[in-house]
Amino acid sequence: MIQEAKRIKKIVEFVNQLILRLKARVFGKTYAVIVINTDLPFHLHYWENWKIIYPIIDEILKITKEKSFIRTYQSFESENRWLGFERMKWNKDNNIKWTQKYRSDQYSHRKLVFHGTEIWAPDWNHCINKGKTPEIYISLYNHPNYKGHNEGLLFAIPKQSYLRNIEAIRLRIKSIHDLIPSSHVIMSTRYWGPSKGFVNRIEDMNPQELQLILEKGNKL
Repeated sequence: MIQEAKRIKKIVEFVNQLILRLKARVFGKTYAVIVINTDLPFHLHYWENWKIIYPIIDEILKITKEKSFIRTYQSFESENRWLGFERMKWNKDNNIKWTQKYRSDQYSHRKLVFHGTEIWAPDWNHCINKGKTPEIYISLYNHPNYKGHNEGLLFAIPKQSYLRNIEAIRLRIKSIHDLIPSSHVIMSTRYWGPSKGFVNRIEDMNPQELQLILEKGNKL
């Protein structure tokens, strides 16, 4: 009986691992998703605010050996095109660039609209071309018309990597949380690709999907 029980246990473990691998093929890796959200218009994308958060994010990015890059989505009001920034490797100069380039006196007569900024490790192009998901993905979202999640930061880190570095990550998440007024931290897990309750990949998450995480996730 004992031998039979052990054999059944091994079969169950094998089947569970097989199911996890199949899910990973369909949906991608399982990610720890951490959201630092505020319902106040804090303007995280202004350099005067971002400069105190940037060094902490820099520490989080060090948990991977992959190089990090910045993608930002900004436009002028009433113009249906993204403003150009060229390819931006993660460093201080490029963080100043994406937060200040179109807020300079040269463009003071135009109304700048900030849609969001993403940080990818490795680069978005590499992930798309190689069919891979990122080792770290960070989104600075801006939803001024949505009550309850005006703006904030979303961190998506493969669950295994998150668990290996959990203390360092949580310490830095708390540091960012303390800097953003009226903010709270929510954690959830999900696949990178569409899955139950989510119609988009993490990078394409809409405000409704973000709200789902805020409502059903766990407070940190």
